[in-house]
Amino acid sequence: MLFSVLIAFRSSVLTANAAKIASGAATIETVLEYQGAAEFARAFAVEWATWSGNSSEYTERLKVFNPFFKSDMVTPDGEIKRVVGSGVVSIKNIEGTYLVDVFLHTQRLSPLDDKVIIADAYKTQDKKGWAESSYTVRVAVNCLDGKYSISLPMVINTGKSPVQKSQLVYNSQANENIKALAGNFLRTYFSSNNLAEIANYVTPDYPIKPVGGWVVTDIISVTSDSQADPKIVQVELKIKQGSDEFKQLVFLNVVNKGGQYFIKNMMPY
Repeated sequence: MLFSVLIAFRSSVLTANAAKIASGAATIETVLEYQGAAEFARAFAVEWATWSGNSSEYTERLKVFNPFFKSDMVTPDGEIKRVVGSGVVSIKNIEGTYLVDVFLHTQRLSPLDDKVIIADAYKTQDKKGWAESSYTVRVAVNCLDGKYSISLPMVINTGKSPVQKSQLVYNSQANENIKALAGNFLRTYFSSNNLAEIANYVTPDYPIKPVGGWVVTDIISVTSDSQADPKIVQVELKIKQGSDEFKQLVFLNVVNKGGQYFIKNMMPY
């Protein structure tokens, strides 16, 4: 039932957005590209959230969508996971990049806990069961000559404002102030539901809404476009919620105000 509802909801989102584009005198090619980007992102998000425990198989599935993905970039940790429902909830075109928000209803094969109620149909003989989980991810999609390129999904709160595209190279080690800013902001963004806490790190004109409920387990690396005067910061990290654990690669657009850096916006890889 949930899956059919999600399919119907996704269709309504695509239809509504297609109508909006059509009303702006867009061509049929533009409408088809718009819908294709959304479905491409949804299909990729499903593969990204499905984990059998086989690293090679997982990487090969994702490389179908982007041949440049490597196992150390995408391989998740944690227990076996499957997607039982998915749907596109938002589509935006920001400077030629489609930002597609995809809702994922997943199940993970977890050891049974007496305190956790799991339906008998989902229990296995080795004292494990399929535990429910759901979250929304944002995927950036570009289209060139009818071919799509795609980013790694970023877990978001669906109320978060859109982001902007950047094409810089991030190969400098970030300075200590930027490392502290990025680490503190992302820990708060993923774990907290308190808007006041997020406000300490962002510019007033960026009304970002934290995700809440996730824990940053590791800040793997923090690099930037410049160590002396950074504008874009790349952060690789791991987040966890229950038995769900993912790598995230995000970009932070930072601005210097009176000698102190603040985050202007953030974007997926």
